[in-house]
Amino acid sequence: MTIVPFDVLYRRLAHLLFVFCLSAGFATSAQATVMVELPLDDLIRHADLVIQGTVMRTGTRVHSPRAAEALLEPRTHVWIKVNEVLAGDAPANGVVHLWEPGGRYGDVQTTVAGAPHYERGESVVVFLRRDPDKQGLFRTLEMSQGKYKILSNAVDGGRVAVRDLSDVSIARWRRKSMEVGPPSTQKPIALTTLSARVRELKLKPEVSKKVPR
Repeated sequence: MTIVPFDVLYRRLAHLLFVFCLSAGFATSAQATVMVELPLDDLIRHADLVIQGTVMRTGTRVHSPRAAEALLEPRTHVWIKVNEVLAGDAPANGVVHLWEPGGRYGDVQTTVAGAPHYERGESVVVFLRRDPDKQGLFRTLEMSQGKYKILSNAVDGGRVAVRDLSDVSIARWRRKSMEVGPPSTQKPIALTTLSARVRELKLKPEVSKKVPR
């Protein structure tokens, strides 16, 4: 019996949904990535590492695929200083190195809709998975769904976490039919609430209480 990793299964499903949407004639934006909406609890369960940190720097590297006929692939590399480990084991040097598809190489800018965008100096909470092909490297779990930016709440000055899913379309099953539309309203989550939920669910995976969305 072959066991398919969760992230591989998820991406296969997302691809099938995208193909289905095209063949069924759904109107979708060329600038949007169609994906299955992943609940916060599932992000927590399937992340190898969850950290709160500060983006130190970013840069583009060109990746050469194994296939000789394949084109060079730009990748944006990101280095995040770990301020707090919420779940998992962070590198001993306190810096997490991850990469995402796309980036600027020379005069060419490659943009992948749905990929998280990181900026130097921003505070983030990120849900990460290990890169199976490169030891020590990570990827953001489920693209932009796995990245929260930390902001100050204008009302009480507290810190909140919010996601940017503006270039993502969500496929949902409703009444035995598929619908493709914008993601759920992204309400800010108090950073303390988000952090507590990560620790609670990682310590007690059977907990099913939901975090307000």
